[in-house]
Amino acid sequence: MDAPGEGTSVDSKALQFADCIRSAALATVPLARERVARTPWWNPNLRRLRTRSRQLRRAYQKTWVARTRDLLRGTYLAARRKYKDALQKAKGESWKAFVRRNLDLDPWGISYKIAAGKLRPSTILAGLRTPDGFTEGWRDNSAHMLNQLLPDDDANLDTPLQAGIRDSFKRYTPQRGDFPPVTE
Repeated sequence: MDAPGEGTSVDSKALQFADCIRSAALATVPLARERVARTPWWNPNLRRLRTRSRQLRRAYQKTWVARTRDLLRGTYLAARRKYKDALQKAKGESWKAFVRRNLDLDPWGISYKIAAGKLRPSTILAGLRTPDGFTEGWRDNSAHMLNQLLPDDDANLDTPLQAGIRDSFKRYTPQRGDFPPVTE
């Protein structure tokens, strides 16, 4: 940059200053990398079909005239089917491309492991020991835990202390003056 007073105008000095800032930023600030799509199968056609399907659904739901509603429902269902078919096709093509790419890179890689059943889930829900053996799956696990934490109230299984408490509650009759009146 020239010394103040040697330039032709303030505008040229401002442009020089802006160029200095730009070159410093390019030299020091890393450029943003291009992101890989989380859903590689998504495309503008799917976006268009989804938008159209949603528009038709809203129009169908807003209509109360029976004949028009039936017509709009049929149109909406056809558009939804078209969108779902296109989505299925795009996902299938994306999967095939993924497998081809990975087979080219490593024939014994992820594609082989999936096909051979060699991949195991990262988390395994363990079974709980019960008197009958072990639980299978989350429904059995949660049912067993609930039964253990909150068992059914059975008077035949009461201890003598529990039986005494149960009897005292049965015999208790509140008196009218025991409780203050409820007011709001």
